[in-house]
Amino acid sequence: KDHKDGYIFWLFILLSGLSRLLLDFYKEQQPFIFNLSVGQITSLIMFIVALHVIRTNYKKWKLFQDSVITSFYG
Repeated sequence: KDHKDGYIFWLFILLSGLSRLLLDFYKEQQPFIFNLSVGQITSLIMFIVALHVIRTNYKKWKLFQDSVITSFYG
């Protein structure tokens, strides 16, 4: 498929941040702030930044988001 430059990179950052955030809940680590470990905070930052970049720079994501919202809320 024809993707805009950087789309695959930001999608990877988004998914790796999300997966690491979820997997770190199963590890026993010292909580740092808001009962989250340093790894979880880093992953959360990765996820939020990637989500912001994808939402603002890539039209396909906006089309996907609009279709999901429309189908969910009727």
